[in-house]
Amino acid sequence: MPLSRRDFLKLSALGAAAVVAPRPRLTARAAAGGLPEGVYHIRTIDPRFGVLLSVDDGYSETFSRIAAVIRRKKCPIAFFPMGRMLHILADLDGENLLEVLVENGCIIGNHSYSHPYFTHLDDKQIAEELLNWEKALANALGTDYLRMMKDRFPYFRIPFGAGKNTPRVHRVVTSLGYKLVDWTWDDGALLTEYHAIDRPEEALKQPLFGKIVTAIKQSTDSLHRGDIALMHSNWWDAYAFEALCDRALALGLADPETSLAGTFAILNRLADRPWGGATP
Repeated sequence: MPLSRRDFLKLSALGAAAVVAPRPRLTARAAAGGLPEGVYHIRTIDPRFGVLLSVDDGYSETFSRIAAVIRRKKCPIAFFPMGRMLHILADLDGENLLEVLVENGCIIGNHSYSHPYFTHLDDKQIAEELLNWEKALANALGTDYLRMMKDRFPYFRIPFGAGKNTPRVHRVVTSLGYKLVDWTWDDGALLTEYHAIDRPEEALKQPLFGKIVTAIKQSTDSLHRGDIALMHSNWWDAYAFEALCDRALALGLADPETSLAGTFAILNRLADRPWGGATP
């Protein structure tokens, strides 16, 4: 069912509340503690690929605006939608918005079905969140796309970032064939500063709305090659997204599938040694 306005405001604000992560060195994290062999979690991409854009959640009221920019500017992203939004995006005003994204070079990754805190779930519940998302994707885009996704770009972004450094969560996620994709840039600190998280109704009114959008646009100046930029499908990001695209295009826009697959391949070759080409 479509979200109520209250739930939409609450969840879209909370979804963007993650604090801006420090820009780490690109390293290969060796598997340990029962995790599969190889690298399973990245926070940056190889700078030679450029800047990777990603968007989370997929609230239809705002994501349609983001999708229009993607189509018009040829600005592909890694899209991590909630499973419960997929059937809506697959039939939005008579158009399958997910197909539009795929046709414009985007990839679609798992973001769980209902966007819970994974640290509050047991192993079975975590698995159910990922598998229910897969069922929703198959219904929205077909089983062939799901198989291709699991084979070529099996990426997962943890809701709220909760559990991204927790081995137990990693074991469940990787046992289902997924690799975790983190981020180095988002607007969470700005939304907190302007009280958009705790008072979203006020933050959606002028003049505060315009101030927040302007601040987000200006913050894109801090992007560097190698960054994974994260936006959410809230109204502030929807109006600032084009500025993010322009900045990424100026620096070098990364192809989502190629940059993520290439970075994981590089890191697996490097094993557990830092790669000096990354932005510190």
